[in-house]
Amino acid sequence: MTLATRNVSVEPKESRCVGDRFSGAPLDFVKVIAAGLMVMDHVNYVFLGHTANILWYLGRAAFPLFAFAIACNLLRGTREWAYTQKLILLGIVSQPLYATLMASDEGDILFTLSASAVLIVGLRTRPIAVQHFVFFVAVAAIFSSLFRVRAGVDYGIAGMLFPVVLYFVLEGRRSHLIWLTLLLFALNWYPIDDPWVLKPIRVACFTGGVSIIVVVASLILRTRRRFLPRYALHIFYPGHLLVLMIIHYWL
Repeated sequence: MTLATRNVSVEPKESRCVGDRFSGAPLDFVKVIAAGLMVMDHVNYVFLGHTANILWYLGRAAFPLFAFAIACNLLRGTREWAYTQKLILLGIVSQPLYATLMASDEGDILFTLSASAVLIVGLRTRPIAVQHFVFFVAVAAIFSSLFRVRAGVDYGIAGMLFPVVLYFVLEGRRSHLIWLTLLLFALNWYPIDDPWVLKPIRVACFTGGVSIIVVVASLILRTRRRFLPRYALHIFYPGHLLVLMIIHYWL
């Protein structure tokens, strides 16, 4: 009786998913750092010509951290369709600001993340062979010089699939680590004249290292409750675009 009781009391702690471990203050910490790095990247793009300086390197870590946040939210049992609808609605509101500030005809990052959420829901119940096939075709299309695939959103196909494969890895599917590595590289790869140079590999390693450091550091706050207001980042994203646009035109 004593042994059985002990086993029952221990099991819930062992069965906690990654999303639960990073709920509250740790996930808020990751979001705040990701938002800060995103601002650095946008400042570099708008005011410094998007040169490969320290702001550019740090800014590359923003998307993987946002991907980690969305994966944790969905692993924790967030209502997928309500979550996706909020992302799409906010993306629509932010798109005119993003398109004007970045001089881009692509959808902003919120459309990328909403597509990721839909793909997670669509793929997580599929056989693992189907998942691997989807990732294989996507990675082949990204790196093949025969295809000039445009997804129409920020970070492209790699951006849509990176949160998906990260979700599966955090869920415990270690066979997906190969796709996680390749897609991290794909996020920093561009079809230039000589794409197979070391720079994308260096950037991917730097980006992955910074992201891991931020995620691990966030666990210092694991006993704290969340500190961000519920819709803080929803307001922050279009808000920071508007502020940067005003400063840009004023200067």
